[in-house]
Amino acid sequence: IMELIISISFLIIITLKNITAIKGIILSRKFLRSKSNKPGSLNTSRILIVIPVLREVNVIENTLNHFSKLKLKNIQLSIVLVGTVREIIEDKKNSELLTRDVILLWVEKYKENNANNTEITYEYMESNDPQGDRASQITFAVEKFKIKETKGIDIIGIYDADSLPQNTTLEEVRAYFDAWVVCCQQPVHFN
Repeated sequence: IMELIISISFLIIITLKNITAIKGIILSRKFLRSKSNKPGSLNTSRILIVIPVLREVNVIENTLNHFSKLKLKNIQLSIVLVGTVREIIEDKKNSELLTRDVILLWVEKYKENNANNTEITYEYMESNDPQGDRASQITFAVEKFKIKETKGIDIIGIYDADSLPQNTTLEEVRAYFDAWVVCCQQPVHFN
């Protein structure tokens, strides 16, 4: 009889632990799915895209045109293109036009034609690092942007100068972050 009482007590304890665990899972799922809990679900998500550039004269205008046509439902997009003095030092004597020249002309034209568009902004920054490597350009841009930006950034993305993301990419990435993903990497498809 004592063994039966111990067995029944053990089963009751295990059952209560399982019920408590299931209740915790249900409450957690409700919490994670609640709109008030998701960072971007009630407000507009602020996304910073950093595009490091070095000798991108032939591709950058096409990339900028492509980004300007992306769908931005509840997204405020800031695109920071970051160049480096390395291009100026190495290429000024070889080329009449530098990547920053193409970018600055494009941004000026974009601002003239889209003066009322507050969903997307473009900015060019230039790193003084003569190494001009991609990592230092990205770090430079993120640090500079964080200093000048007071509203905060929800998501930071990094693209190459010749990247052409799908039209709904930013909305899809935002959905991942709404599900409390901290980091995601988008697969790259080449045509």
